[in-house]
Amino acid sequence: MIRRTLSDQLEQEIRGLEREVSYILDVITLHYEHRYKPWRPPIDIYETDSAVIVKAEIAGIKLDDFNISFSDHVLTICGRRKDTEAKLNYHCLEIPYGEFQVRIFIPNVNDNFTTRYENGYLYVALPKTK
Repeated sequence: MIRRTLSDQLEQEIRGLEREVSYILDVITLHYEHRYKPWRPPIDIYETDSAVIVKAEIAGIKLDDFNISFSDHVLTICGRRKDTEAKLNYHCLEIPYGEFQVRIFIPNVNDNFTTRYENGYLYVALPKTK
């Protein structure tokens, strides 16, 4: 027959409490990051013969709601994705909402860029310098 000592029981209780506190902190952190911290959408960057293309996956935003600039070889894409269901009681929240920003250094291109937005992807084409 194995007898547990008081210190073994106390250690087990402390470990259980640590797990619960860790879970609560994870939930709070996730909530904070989704609501208040700027997020960064995933991007692809590729070249054609005449331009460098930046493709950003940002669904749920109108093209007019983006702020896109290019200065000193840095492309900046920023904006805000609104959560239209913000007052709901979420069971899972993986889609980021709120402010977002992407800053990318791109050498050897002109600042005369064009944009298009289709199927949740923003495309920014920066012509190469000759």
